[in-house]
Amino acid sequence: HFQLPDVFDYVVVSLSQATALLSENLPSQVPNYPVVEVEGQSITVSSLSVKFGTNFKGQLAAVVLFNIVNGNGNSLREGWTQIFEMFENLFLHSLLPTRMLQMEDFLGDLSVIPLRRSQPSRQPQRSDGLLSALSSYLMTPYSSSTDALVPDATESDIENTLCTIDCITSCRLDELYKQILQLDIDALVSAVRSLEALAHERTVARLNQEADEVNSSLDTTLDGTYSLPYDPASVFLLETMVSIACQTPQFIEDIWPVVFEHLSALLQAPTQYSILLMERAVVGLLRICLILATKPSLRDQIYISFDLLARLPPTVATSVAEQLVAGLVLIMTNHRDIISSQTEWGLAFALMRATISHSEASRQSFELVRSLVADGPDQCVTPDNFVGLITVLDEYATVAGDHTEAQQQGRRTQTLNSSNSPVIERGLKAVDMLSDLKKFWSTPAFEDKQVWRHYALPLLSSLARQSSNTAREIRHSAIVHLQRTVLGPYLKLDAQDQGQVEELFNRVTFPLLDELLKPQVVMRDPMGMPETRLRASALLCKAFMHFEARDGQKADIRVLWIQVLDLLDRLMHVDRRDQLHEAVPESLKNVLLVMSATGSLVPPPPGNDTRDDRQKALWAATHERIERFLPGFLTEILPAPEPEPSPVPVPEPAPPQTQPQTPAPTTAA
Repeated sequence: HFQLPDVFDYVVVSLSQATALLSENLPSQVPNYPVVEVEGQSITVSSLSVKFGTNFKGQLAAVVLFNIVNGNGNSLREGWTQIFEMFENLFLHSLLPTRMLQMEDFLGDLSVIPLRRSQPSRQPQRSDGLLSALSSYLMTPYSSSTDALVPDATESDIENTLCTIDCITSCRLDELYKQILQLDIDALVSAVRSLEALAHERTVARLNQEADEVNSSLDTTLDGTYSLPYDPASVFLLETMVSIACQTPQFIEDIWPVVFEHLSALLQAPTQYSILLMERAVVGLLRICLILATKPSLRDQIYISFDLLARLPPTVATSVAEQLVAGLVLIMTNHRDIISSQTEWGLAFALMRATISHSEASRQSFELVRSLVADGPDQCVTPDNFVGLITVLDEYATVAGDHTEAQQQGRRTQTLNSSNSPVIERGLKAVDMLSDLKKFWSTPAFEDKQVWRHYALPLLSSLARQSSNTAREIRHSAIVHLQRTVLGPYLKLDAQDQGQVEELFNRVTFPLLDELLKPQVVMRDPMGMPETRLRASALLCKAFMHFEARDGQKADIRVLWIQVLDLLDRLMHVDRRDQLHEAVPESLKNVLLVMSATGSLVPPPPGNDTRDDRQKALWAATHERIERFLPGFLTEILPAPEPEPSPVPVPEPAPPQTQPQTPAPTTAA
């Protein structure tokens, strides 16, 4: 009421020191305190609960302290540090109300912050016999350490603990926690700053200090390899800070810089802290991003957060994948309009790709991508996210292939397919969705864009890569979609731009054939790869006939044509037992006939050569290359025209003979 926070801080600090609830050196690893049942309630008998239960002066100071702070939190500034230090100490000794111990996640669950990584087994009942003592002595080095054993609690310890619990209950800590959420901005920011300072001390500052001590003792530098063990207090402080920020969205502009400073410090050194702390940092950051999405002035902070999360190492990203993707899906579903530019979409897709190896996270992110591509109200395919969608869908199919290859190396008898493996099923659907993207090329949003270079070529390259996928279903589906796209109506290449056609072959078709000709690729599926090669060779010939052996072709196609013949030569002789040995000549025959029909490939005439220079050069190059692997084949398919027979001279007709005229007889008058 008197606006004297300095005086109120002094009172709080003085009383807190009298409570004996402050500790100069709180342990990072909580001892294994005994837990007893009293009137149906589990009670932890800790060192603090026993000691505080006999400290009547401390109990009185605690009751006075928390009763004057309750309802007067707006008058407190620096004193929040002592309040949260006491909370921290009470938490480590299991004396806080349950509501203050809970962690909230995106999966709809509330869980209690664990005090240790694993719960120890209860110490077996002691026996005073000589045999028991000898057995215990002999077996101790080979059993669990004495630190993991839970001591027994005496009746006196339990009584003192009950006194402590009664005192803490009368302090109404849960009411104070609720009042923090109702504080004015100045007091609230002071409270959050106090939490951040305590959390920083137990994480970043402690890590630097211990790493320096280890480096000095070893006379070397660990370069970020030193990591802190699990510390429940650091998780508690982080959860409290995030919870306050999420429940006071009206002050997020002032609280966000304080909270983000701590979160970014943790996430920039993720391998040096416990996985649980990293998971809670990820969850906390994304929970706050949900609030930032409602504040236009802070939306750029969402992308900074996404970028920070996308930089997590693969091991950490996989460990926190489920929570990370759940938060991302929630943000993108509830606030679809916050992601629009190519950079923003790239950050979102990077998070999906980073967690794609986690089965549940992959399932969630795939459903999100499917909703973006499939017809419906949530469809959102734009020039800004088109390439990103290709990349992430390509990744789903690639992971399915890697999964199949790993299964083969494991010598498992069951063959994976879309019916018994969700990973293969997602990969197969991803290829189908890749192919469906081509329909967007003709939409108004893609008009006046360089469709071939920016959208068509990346899509075709992805389908070509998946056409050599280890998973047979995915591979065959990809090559079918590739052929339909290359030869179908959606691919509209500029007939006047020979460079586009050359890119199609050099960056899509040729790399696919080169990959399928590698022995190590064939060994991934020895029974199925020959059929894939056959389909790829057919695609090669059909594509060449479609784009290069057309009527009115004026470009010089010799280089491209010789590359096609080189590949057909390799395909034909890769395995003489293979179907390709017979199929290649038949496909080549069709190409030659089409080239002849369109006037591109013309055999030399026997007499006066009326061909132009382009036709002469193409025939010579073709004849020289085909003769290497199919001697006489070209002249058999396209024989030289028969010379026209010489005209038989026609004798000139003899001039008609003239007969002498006889004089007409005269008659008498």
